[in-house]
Parts: sequence; C-alpha cells; structure tokens
Amino acid sequence: MPKWNLNDLYPSGDAFAADVKQCGEALENVCSLADAFSRNTNKESLKALLSELEKGADLYTTLSCFTELTLSIDATSPDGVAKQAEIDRLSVLLNKAETSFNSSLTEEVLEYCKTDPELKEYELAFKEALDGKRRQMTPEAEAIAAELLASGAKAWSRLQSSIFSTGAVDFRGERKTIVELRSMASSPDRELRREALEAELKIWKEHEIDTAFALNGVKGQALTMYKAHKYSDPLEVSIEKARISRKTLDSLIEVLEKNLPMFRRYFNLKAEALGLPILAYYDITAPVSDGGREWSYDEARNFILARLAEFNPEQRDFTEKAFEDGWIDSEPRPGKVGGAFDSYLPKFKESRVLSNFDGSFDAVSTLAHELGHAYHDSLVKDKTALRRDYPMTLAETASTFNEFVVFRGALDLAKKEGDRETELSLIESFLGGAAQVCVDILCRFYFERELFERRKKGELMPDELKELMRECHRKTYGPAIDAATIHPYMWAVKTHYYDHVFCFYNYPYAFGQLFGLGIYAKKDEWKESFLPNYKKILGEAGFRTANEITADVGIDLESTSFWQTGMDMISSYVDRLEELVRSGNEA
Repeated sequence: MPKWNLNDLYPSGDAFAADVKQCGEALENVCSLADAFSRNTNKESLKALLSELEKGADLYTTLSCFTELTLSIDATSPDGVAKQAEIDRLSVLLNKAETSFNSSLTEEVLEYCKTDPELKEYELAFKEALDGKRRQMTPEAEAIAAELLASGAKAWSRLQSSIFSTGAVDFRGERKTIVELRSMASSPDRELRREALEAELKIWKEHEIDTAFALNGVKGQALTMYKAHKYSDPLEVSIEKARISRKTLDSLIEVLEKNLPMFRRYFNLKAEALGLPILAYYDITAPVSDGGREWSYDEARNFILARLAEFNPEQRDFTEKAFEDGWIDSEPRPGKVGGAFDSYLPKFKESRVLSNFDGSFDAVSTLAHELGHAYHDSLVKDKTALRRDYPMTLAETASTFNEFVVFRGALDLAKKEGDRETELSLIESFLGGAAQVCVDILCRFYFERELFERRKKGELMPDELKELMRECHRKTYGPAIDAATIHPYMWAVKTHYYDHVFCFYNYPYAFGQLFGLGIYAKKDEWKESFLPNYKKILGEAGFRTANEITADVGIDLESTSFWQTGMDMISSYVDRLEELVRSGNEA
C-alpha cells in the first residue's frame, strides 16, 4: 500500500525554513500595510493589504499542514516537533496580522464590494473581520493572548494527544496502545471486545487527572477569551464559525432528537442479529455478519473510481490523479496516528490523504470519504485564502456524498449477486455510521454544552466528568444500550473536545451527514441541474454562508423538513435491516 513521500513537498529543511522566513515577513508586512490603509483608505491599498495577508495565511496553512503530516506518521519525530515550534511562533504573528487587518477596516470596505468585481467575493470576509474588530481587545492584549495560547490551551491539547497516541497497557501478553485496543471494537469476538474496552479504561483511569486538567485548561481558556471578545456564550462562537443561523442549528438538533427512537430501533435490531437481549457499549461497532468481502487496496481504488465515474466523471479523473500522484498514505504501521483525514496545502494546490486501510468495506468507505474532502479542496484551490476557507458544516458535503455513492454501488452489487450476508453487512455498517454521526454526535453536543456551563463555576474533576458523560449517553442512546457498560471516559478519548479554536466540534458532522443525504435526494428533482448545483454549493462555500448558498438552489436550512429528508433515507435502511434480520432468524 502507498506511503507518502513528503519530500515531494519540501525536499529539504532549507526549503521549509525559507517558507517560514517568507511567511513571517509577509505577516509582519501586514501590520505596516494595515496602518497605511487605516490612514489612507482606498481600494488599491486595500488590495495590497489583502495580497500580503493572504500570502502569509497560505504559507502558514501550508507549513502547519506539512508539520501535521510529518507528526501524523511519527508522533515523536524530532524534526516534526522542531517544526511545530516554528508553527507556534508563526501563529502568534498570524494572530497579530489578523488583529491589525481587522483594526484597519471600516464600513467603507463593504461599499467597495458593491463597485469592484475583484472585491465582491470578499464581502463575507470583511463582515466577519468588522465583527472581529468590534469584539477584539486592544492590539497589545490580543498579542499577549496569542502568545499565552501556545503555553496554554495548545499545550493542554498536545498533552491529550500525546496520551492518546502513546498510552499503552499489557494485554494478552503484549503491549497494546489505545489506538490498537480501540480497533478491536469491531472484532467479531465479543470477549475480545469486552476485554479490550476494559484494558482501555485502565489506561484512561491512570491518566484521568492529566486529561481532566487538560480539558479544564482548554475550556477555561476558551471561556476567558469568549468573554473578552464579547460573546454571549460558546455556542454563539461556533454558530458564527459554522456560518449558519441559530435557527438552522435548532432545527437540526430538533430533528436529531425526534429520530432517536428510530436509531434505538436499529440498535435493538442489531442486538437481535447478534443474538443478544441488549447491546453492551462494546457491541456498538461489532459486525453482525460474516458477509462482506476482503478488499485489496487496488480493488478499493478501482471500485471508488468506477462509482465516481457514474456520478461525476470530472471527480473520477481528479480522484485518479490523487491515487497516481502519491497523495495517499494508506499503510497502517507503528508510530502512525489512527483514523483518517485530508489536509490541503495551498502553496502546492494539492491535498494529502491519510487512512489506515485494513481491507474492510469500512476502510473503502473511509478512503472515499477523505477523497471527497480532497475533491472539495480542488474546487476552491484557485480562490484566495479569505475566499476559500469554508466552514465545517459544508466541509462534510462532498465526503458524505462520496461515502453514499460508494455504499450504494456496493449494495447494488450485493443485491445483483443475491448475496444476503454482504447486503446485511453493508446496511448495518451504513446505519452504524449514521448512528455515530447522529446519536453519538448529539451525545457529544449535550456533553459540551453542559461542560461549558459547569466550567464557568469551576473546574470539573474526573468523577464529575464521568458522571456527566454517562448522563449524556443515557439521554441519547436510552434503553437500547446497557447503561452499566457505557464508556465513562469518552470526554478523554475525543480529541475534538480539546480543540483550542473550534468549540462544539460535533454537530457539524451531523449537519454534513444529513445535508449530504438531503442533497443526494435532490438528484431526481434537479435532474440536469444537479451537478451544477452541487458544484456551486461546494465552490461558493468559502465566501458565502450556508443559508445563502442553499437558498439559491431552493433549500431552506431553517426548515426541519429538509433535515428530515436525510433521516427518512436512513430510516428506509432500518426497514430493510429488519427484513434481513427477521428473514435470517426464520431461516
């Protein structure tokens, strides 16, 4: 299986250092250009200011992503750690540059957008910057806050990440890491799943004080900064960054809550398929069938390309290029982080995709998912930084769509061949993923909302965090999961809680899942306008709000009916799962 050769990006430390220097200089220049613009406001000086800011931002993103890529395949790499120190230094300069940029703007720039075609697509960025200006502290205070971030929330976040990647315990005669133990959750051996969870809990018990302090540190600093920036609550910050209305979020949460009984029905069917009276927590991702072929990496590649060709030939060609040009690191190996992600490097106008391919259909689906992110990046690669940075809510559209296209293709093949076991395996896997994104994400949303409320009053110790986690699990999973087996340390497991920039790093996944399915459901209605509308949504995601873009194609995100469309598609597969499970039991 392929591995990255990151030397294609930066063949030497000197090349990296040269871009670090150039990035720093560009960000320093922003401050002087911002000062000049504030003293003599005109379109040309604004364009010069934008050019330098976006040059610095693109280099910073490229350098930061390259460092992330380096550490993702070797978390203890001395070179990666050294580069991270450079990124931390540049992040202070970037914050200073953004503060200067915000401070220099006046309402007049919005008038420029109406008369100058080059500036028209900057209107949202300018509005967000002007809001930032109204909220920001003094430049001196902002600079101090940025410097403290490196030794504060960022450091706490790195502590949690380090524990997650290095924590280990003796298990059945071998030393196993948290990542390795968590991978056993999908084993067909129930005793192995149970023992793996118990072993994992021992590691988290050992580190519960460390992770609790880390979580308190990240959320405490976040609350301090949100208050200083005049936000009413952390959710307001998240909604602004997500570029949606609060009513849109309320409608999404309402639909998630309304459909919890449907997901509990799925969990009960899964328990029936496994011959259990009720699912334990360690059964949630267990396979229900021996069906499902083993996929070679080349088979996965060819299948993904074939399915995309039926949907969007242009996307198929792009994806083939990603395979051919070595953008993908798929080989699981020691020292490499678990999971999967896509990372875009603006300087090179290329993406890199990390996955841990294990031959399962889930691994095929995950690979397709991350390549969907890469395709989205390709549609905005010619936009400048302030017009290209799309929010998490729309970031999951292409990835979810890719997943569903590949899933439908595999399902059609299984039906054609009359392969009940593979059909059962595929549908259950799809529903398991949907439950993770809808039920578990709702659980995380409840947890973080309550966490912030309690953190305002003081620090939370491990026992309180564990009990809060159990409460949120009971509220979402309900009686479908044995409450005695709930994982009480999910607050320590989920790295998203420790993000020092983006709070509520959860509901955008549910947004993306249901949005992607809702868009897919529009195929027959939109017909020949489907692909243009799809590309419009993706291509404009960086400089328009989600509500504005979707309104153009006839979608009302504030209506629960749109979100229910996605849920109805999920529910139809619960119906089919019931047919398959009951027919299997009768046989």
